[in-house]
Amino acid sequence: MKEASEEKLASVSNLVTVFENSRTPGGAPRDHRLEDVHHRPGCRPPESPGPWEKPNVREAMESEPRTVSRRYLSSLKNKLSSEAWRKSCQPGTLPGSETQDPEKKIVQELLETEQAYVARLHLLDQVFFQELLRAARSSKAFPEDVVRVIFSNISSIYQFHSQFFLPELQRRLDDWTATPRIGDVIQKLAPFLKMYSEYVKNFERAAELLATWTNKSPLFQEVLARIQSSEASGSLTLQHHMLEPVQRIPRYELLLNEYVQKLPAQAPDRADAQKALDMIFSAAQHSNAAITEMERLQDLWEVYQRLGLEDDIVDPSNTLLREGPVLKISFRRSDPLERYLFLFNNMLLYCVPRVIQVGAQFQVRTRIDVAGMKVVCARCSDYRAELKYNNRPSRVCFHCYTFLTGNVLPEAREDKRRGILEKGSSAAPDQSLMCSFLQLTGDKWGKSGPRGWCVIPRDDPLVLYVYAAPQDMRAHTSIPLLGYQVTTGPQGDPRVFQLQQSGQLYTFKAETEELKGRWVKAMERAASGWSPSWPNDVDLSD
Repeated sequence: MKEASEEKLASVSNLVTVFENSRTPGGAPRDHRLEDVHHRPGCRPPESPGPWEKPNVREAMESEPRTVSRRYLSSLKNKLSSEAWRKSCQPGTLPGSETQDPEKKIVQELLETEQAYVARLHLLDQVFFQELLRAARSSKAFPEDVVRVIFSNISSIYQFHSQFFLPELQRRLDDWTATPRIGDVIQKLAPFLKMYSEYVKNFERAAELLATWTNKSPLFQEVLARIQSSEASGSLTLQHHMLEPVQRIPRYELLLNEYVQKLPAQAPDRADAQKALDMIFSAAQHSNAAITEMERLQDLWEVYQRLGLEDDIVDPSNTLLREGPVLKISFRRSDPLERYLFLFNNMLLYCVPRVIQVGAQFQVRTRIDVAGMKVVCARCSDYRAELKYNNRPSRVCFHCYTFLTGNVLPEAREDKRRGILEKGSSAAPDQSLMCSFLQLTGDKWGKSGPRGWCVIPRDDPLVLYVYAAPQDMRAHTSIPLLGYQVTTGPQGDPRVFQLQQSGQLYTFKAETEELKGRWVKAMERAASGWSPSWPNDVDLSD
C-alpha cells in the first residue's frame, strides 16, 4: 500500500515537472499526458491536444477552447449534490481494494481527487498567474494589479493544499492500519476555509476583469490563448479552471458525508468526522452562491448578445425577471404584429424581431424605466359600431356606441370592468392578508407625509395597494412586492420600515412596533413569492 501511495504522490510531481518544462524553452521532452495524472481510472478523459508549444495566436483562437456555458453552470449545482455523478468517476479497482473497508475506499478517493485538484491549482497559480504577471511586468500592456485581482488569493490556496493538506492525507492513508481516522485532519482544514470565502467573493469581479481585458489587450489574449491550447490546460479556458476552487468544497462535503454514513456507530472517528462535516457544509454554501451568481451573469450576457450589446443597456448589476413574445393589435392592420418584451429589475425593453438574424436577434424600439411606471388597464369594450372612415364594425366605448347607433341601453349594461387600481380596499379581514393605516413618509409620498390605508388582498397576495381611505374603490398606488427587500428605516424610529428594489424606495411608519412587525412579515412573505392556501392561512391584520 505504501508503494502504491508513493506512486500516486509521485504522479503529481511528474505533472508539476511537465508544467515547469513546458514553461521553459528547450525543456525536457514532454511525453506525459495530463489525463494520466489528473483523471482517475474509469473516468472519461478529455481529448488530448498537442504538446504545449507557442502556437500562432490566430490558430489558437480558432481552436475555440471550451467556454463555461450556461447549461454547464445550471447543471453544476445539481452535479455537486448528485451521488451518481461522483460514482460515475470512481477510481478503478486497485489490488486488494475488494477487501478494503468502505470508509477507507472513500479516503482513498479523497486522496486521489486531492492530487488532481493540486495539479489544477498549480496550473492556475504557477502557469496562468505567473505567465500573465510576467507579461504585465515586461510589456506594461495591462496592469499587474488587474492580474492580481483576477487570481485573488489562489497562491495561498495552492500553498496550503500542496504543502500541508495533500501530504497530511497521504501520511494518514499510509498509516491507516494504526490510525484509521480522517476527521481530525479535515478539521485542520476548517480555519483555512476563510481563504475560500475571499476567493468566492472575488469570483464575480474576477470574471468581469477577465472578460474585459481579454477583449481590451491583444497581449493578454495571446498569453491566455497559448496556455489554453496547451496539453496541460486540456483545451479548457481559464474561466473553467477558475471554477475548480469553487467546486472543491462541495466535493469535500459529498465525500465526507458518505464517509460519515459508512462509519460504524461506535467508530472512534465518528464524532470528529461529524464535526468536520458541519464545518464543510457551512463553507459549501458560499460556493453554491458563487455558482448561482455566475449562472445569472451568463444568462444576462446571452440576453445582451441577443439585443446587440447596446452600451446603455449592458449592466452586470441588472437582473432579468421575465421575457416573452407579445402581439401588438393595431387598428391599421388586420393581422397582429409580433413583438418581444424583456423585463429587467429596472427597465422594460420593447423589441422588434429582426428579419435577418445576423448578430442581434432583436432591435430595441423603446426602453421604459420601471421607476415611476404605473399600469391602469381594463378589458376592451364589447360594443361595436360602424365608423365613417372604416366601413366595418369597430370596437367603441359604451358612450360612443349609444351616440353612433342610437341604441339606449340600461345603465346596468354599461361596461364597468375595473382597471388594476380600481380594486376595492378589502377592509374586511376575510378579504385581506394584511390591512391598516400606515404613515407614508419620504420623497416618494411628498413632503406632507400623508396617511394611507394599505392593503395586501387575499386574492392578490403579491401586491400592496395604497388607498386614501378604507372605503375607497380605487387605489392611488399599487406596488408589486415580488423581489423587494424589506429593511429598517434610517430615521432611528423602531416603527419605520422600507421597501427597496433597484432605484425604488418606499418608506412607511406604523402606529406601533407590533404593527410594524406584522407588516414586515407580510411584505417579506409577498416579496419571496408566498401565496396563501385559501382559506386555511390566517391573515395578519387586526
